[in-house]
Amino acid sequence: MKKNNFFRTAGFLALAILAGCATPSVPPTATIDTPKETAPVIAPRRAIALDQLPGWSSEDPLAAVQGLKAACPKLIKRGGDNNYFGNKYADRIAPARWQEICADARTVSNESGAAYFWQQNFEAIPMVDGDKNTGLITGYYEAELHGSLKKSEKFRYPLYKMPSDKYLDLSRREIDHGALQGKKLELVWIDDPVSVFALHIQGSGRVTLDDGRVMRVGFAGKNRQPYYSIGKAIGEQNILPKDKIEMASIEKWLRNNPERAATILQTNPSYIFFRQIDGLAEHHEGPIGAYGLPLIPERSIAVDRAFYPLGIPMWIDAAHPVNGAPLQKIVYAFDTGSAIKGKIRADYFFGSGDDAKYAAGQMRGRGKLYAIVPRGEIAVSSK
Repeated sequence: MKKNNFFRTAGFLALAILAGCATPSVPPTATIDTPKETAPVIAPRRAIALDQLPGWSSEDPLAAVQGLKAACPKLIKRGGDNNYFGNKYADRIAPARWQEICADARTVSNESGAAYFWQQNFEAIPMVDGDKNTGLITGYYEAELHGSLKKSEKFRYPLYKMPSDKYLDLSRREIDHGALQGKKLELVWIDDPVSVFALHIQGSGRVTLDDGRVMRVGFAGKNRQPYYSIGKAIGEQNILPKDKIEMASIEKWLRNNPERAATILQTNPSYIFFRQIDGLAEHHEGPIGAYGLPLIPERSIAVDRAFYPLGIPMWIDAAHPVNGAPLQKIVYAFDTGSAIKGKIRADYFFGSGDDAKYAAGQMRGRGKLYAIVPRGEIAVSSK
C-alpha cells in the first residue's frame, strides 16, 4: 500500500508522533520515488545458504514459490534494471538469469521440490546498516468501508478522484468546505468519516456498495499541501497522552468527538485522491502495490527502492505482533513508500479484515531483513 506523503500504518503513526516525524508512508498505488543517482556507501556483506536463515526449517517453500511465479514476468523483463543495496551501477542480474530461475519455478509441484529449488537457485545476504543489523518493521492492511455511488443522508462523505492541476493547491479544510463540489469528482460516497480517515492512511480499500457489489479503490494522487500529523496535533493539544496515541485510540476519539473531529483532521492540509482499481477479483486479490501486482497477504512488504529492486524475494526475521511467535518467512518487495527509508526498514502487509487491521496496528518492532538473490550473481564480501 505503501508511496506518498501520509501514514499508512498504525505502528508507524505512533513512532512518527513520538519522533516528531512529518514524512508519512504512502499507499501502494502511488508513484514510486526515484532513487538518487549517487549510490550510498555499501557495507561489506556475506552471502549465506538459505538453510542458515533463522526459521528456515519452519518455512513452507511451496507456498513461497507462488509469489515468485507472480513476480517472474516483470523480473524477466526488468532484470537489467535491477539494483541491489543502492549500488545500481554494479549489482545487476541479467533477465536471462531470471528467465532460467523462473523456468525452474514453473516445474515445482511439491514441498521437497520447492525446498530444493530455493536452495539450488538462491542465497541470502543479511542486511546491515553501518554497525546495525536490525531495523524498524511496521505493518499495514487494506481498509474496508461501506458506500454508495449516490449521495444520501447515510452516504455523504466523498472519496474524490484526482482533480486537474489547478485544484491541487487546495487544502483539506477548503476541500472539506466544498471547494470541489460540483466538479463531478466524487468517486463514491462513504457512510463514516472516520473510515474515510483510515482509508487516507492505508491508501487502498474495499468499499462494499449498498447494492452488494465491492469496489476496490486505491491511491490516485495528492494535493500540493504539506503533511501534518493529526496524532501530533492531538498530543500538542493534550487530547490524549502521547504514550497512548495510536490508530485505535485516535479512531475512538474521533468517533466520540464528532464536533471536534473535523477541526483536528483539518490540521493536516494534505489531502488524498483515489481511483477505482479494475481487474481484481472482488474479494480474493490484494490491492495493487507499487510493483504493479496484487499484494499477497503476509507475503508482501514495502521497502526502500533505493536499496532493493521491486519484485525480489526477501527474508524477514521479526516477531508476530499479536502472539509474539517468530515471523520468519519469504516475503516479496511488492511495495514502497516515502516513509519507508533505509536498508533495514519494511512495512508488512497483513491483508484485509478486522484481524489484519488489529495486527497492523500492533506491528512496530525491530527485525532483520535478508535479500534473497540468485546464487553467485551479487558481489559479496568474505567479511
